[in-house]
Amino acid sequence: MSHQPYLTVLIPAYNEESGIAVAITSISERLARLPLDFEILVVDDGSHDQTAAIVAALAAADPHLRLERHSRNLGIGAGIQTGIRTARGQFMIFIPADLGMDLEQLHRYIEASTRADIVLGNRSDRHDYTLWRKVVSVSNILLLKLLFGLKQHQFAYINLYRLSVMRRIRIESRSVFLSHELIIKARDLGARLEEVHVDYVPRQTGRATGARMSRVVQAAWETWAFWIKWLYRTVTHQRSKGYLDDSPASGESAGGPPR
Repeated sequence: MSHQPYLTVLIPAYNEESGIAVAITSISERLARLPLDFEILVVDDGSHDQTAAIVAALAAADPHLRLERHSRNLGIGAGIQTGIRTARGQFMIFIPADLGMDLEQLHRYIEASTRADIVLGNRSDRHDYTLWRKVVSVSNILLLKLLFGLKQHQFAYINLYRLSVMRRIRIESRSVFLSHELIIKARDLGARLEEVHVDYVPRQTGRATGARMSRVVQAAWETWAFWIKWLYRTVTHQRSKGYLDDSPASGESAGGPPR
């Protein structure tokens, strides 16, 4: 692909051989019906199964598909960072390998991108969640609202980001808190945030790992550690030292996808 696509779909994947081909095909077919140029970027996070091999075989026949690989499992935060660094699109949307949404509603993100720098997906329900996952999810949302004054309803579902904004933010997190860090820093720097309602689709293959105790503890630790730094920077008016590399957050105006 010789020109810059409007949208990069990032799929971080770890041991997803049972469903990765279906996910890629489903996303590609849906995007092909939208009036925009796109690419699908799969970041294989050190899978031990055939995930990378399956994606590589598909990419050989599809110029819209690319594969990046980690030599070992580094976690979802590293996968997102690799996506931000290597994506070619103007915008990037993170869609998990289990999809997790009704792809017929992808157009809602694209439409909102003409007005926003970050589009946050507001999922319909959590009916397939265990009680533990519901407690973790609700507690996390309430904590972020309390500590950082965020007004949106959800922060860690499927979000779309303007890459020119994301690449100007200095990322400090390594866990799933990374997406929260991006939202908080972008909001503080004046980025435009918008929410869209999206219907949730439960995972059909594989196993969710986001609510493992080790990951919950790591994310909780990073939340409190980041809050302390955020509070200090706010009080001392030094946000830019921890937020930016060189330039302001919103140097690019919003615009519609090429038709």
